[in-house]
Amino acid sequence: MIDYFGERKGLADRPLLVFRHPNNASLARCGQFLFNQVRELLPAAERATFICHSAGGLVFRYYAERLGGGFERAVLLGVPNGGSNLTELKFLIDVVQFVGGLRWGIDAAITQAGRRGAGGRSAWTCNRTAVSPLPGP
Repeated sequence: MIDYFGERKGLADRPLLVFRHPNNASLARCGQFLFNQVRELLPAAERATFICHSAGGLVFRYYAERLGGGFERAVLLGVPNGGSNLTELKFLIDVVQFVGGLRWGIDAAITQAGRRGAGGRSAWTCNRTAVSPLPGP
């Protein structure tokens, strides 16, 4: 990818920011992290092009839709906009971690779960003109 940008005259002078979101946090936390990084590193986010893959596209969508993050265009590749069967596994992992945290008391377990962004679920749908959240179950 870096070689591709370097070989293109129109892209060679543009900065390239590689953002690897932490996989152990909620989309909301990752989206906020992306928002903070873009604000800190890019002087004109409204000129930025985002190329996103898999869950990175969900993080970008949170950044753009919920936080109003600026961008010029976005390319989303292999983004699970319709959800994933792995959601149930993530929920089970969250439950196991929460139960393990109960040894320090209920307040500590709740605080830790909130810091990790555990337990959050979202479903999304996309059509040609808009991307919007689906109502919860």
